[in-house]
Amino acid sequence: MKTPFFLLSILLFFMVSCAQSKKETSKQNEELQLQKPKYMDQVTETVLKLNIEMERCYSDYIIEQELPYTQNEKLIVIPVFESLEDEYHFELNNHIAIINSKTGDIKSKYFENFKTNGWVSDAVKLSNIILDTVYYKVSENKTAFGIKTSFRGQSKANPYDYDMVTLYIKDNNTIKPILKNFIIFENKGEWDTECVGEFTTKDNKLVISQNKTNDYFDILVNQRTTISTMYKDENGDCDEKSEKKTKIFTLKYTNEKYK
Repeated sequence: MKTPFFLLSILLFFMVSCAQSKKETSKQNEELQLQKPKYMDQVTETVLKLNIEMERCYSDYIIEQELPYTQNEKLIVIPVFESLEDEYHFELNNHIAIINSKTGDIKSKYFENFKTNGWVSDAVKLSNIILDTVYYKVSENKTAFGIKTSFRGQSKANPYDYDMVTLYIKDNNTIKPILKNFIIFENKGEWDTECVGEFTTKDNKLVISQNKTNDYFDILVNQRTTISTMYKDENGDCDEKSEKKTKIFTLKYTNEKYK
């Protein structure tokens, strides 16, 4: 029996429509494939490789930066919440990885719990985590990188702010801290919130020395201290007097740490 002409027309219409739809879908898939990067974001990739729960990462403080003194190496620092009460009260563990910036492969890694890394925010808020860009050549064949943490007090009458730095070196497939939570800036004071009071500011600058201890260069600490006293003069106006002091002391490498 012959197929009616109108059925042949309908069948032909659907065949052409399906072919056109398949062609358009294929074209869209090709366009999406072109838009897709060769590999996922390297921070996300590292988080997955380290088996970290993405939702526990403190994304505001993640560091992703090329190491300036090496080739094709990137530093990734991932703070992870151990606990979180509110924006001022929390505890952070830290994962550190050095990866191949081209392939994303992890070359060295390190983990530290909040109990020893000092990344705890309470009355004095942990306000920032950044890479210290100073070039710390601590031995003939080792260059350290620093991670700086900043803390800011919440009290107006008793202000207290400080910055700490921890220095790390790469040691094969691990990363080792060699100077832990060293205070490089500190500002504290006590006053009546109007005028009268005293403030002390200390700036510690780390300088690599030419002298060595146990094959590592000593670190000189140039410390500048400013003591400012606020008072009211005989006219009742607020005035200030300052005293400045400087001193230098040395950190030496002993038992795999600077002390």
